Amino acid sequence: MERAKQTIKLSSCEVDVVEEITWMEAQRIEEVLFSGAKVGANGLDGFDGSAMLKSKIVLLEIGVLEIRVGDKVEKFSEEWLNTLSQADGELLYSTLDGINKKKD
Repeated sequence: MERAKQTIKLSSCEVDVVEEITWMEAQRIEEVLFSGAKVGANGLDGFDGSAMLKSKIVLLEIGVLEIRVGDKVEKFSEEWLNTLSQADGELLYSTLDGINKKKD
């Protein structure tokens, strides 16, 4: 089954992303985020901030369907993420984060 998608134009490429995150995908993202919680006998003792970055990467892995640079199609990878400008990264993440938070 092909998923509904939308295209985001970044400065050096176009990225097709999902229009909806499934329930199970949302659970995977939350699992990664909540793995950063440090719970002790008295409740929350702290939070490992690296879980936030990991959950963002999982969201992007789930949400990015295709990356087109001219006629070439690239695979999603953390290496590809490292090539994005801050503005492009924020645009891509904020779009997918909004889709993830959308509740119908």
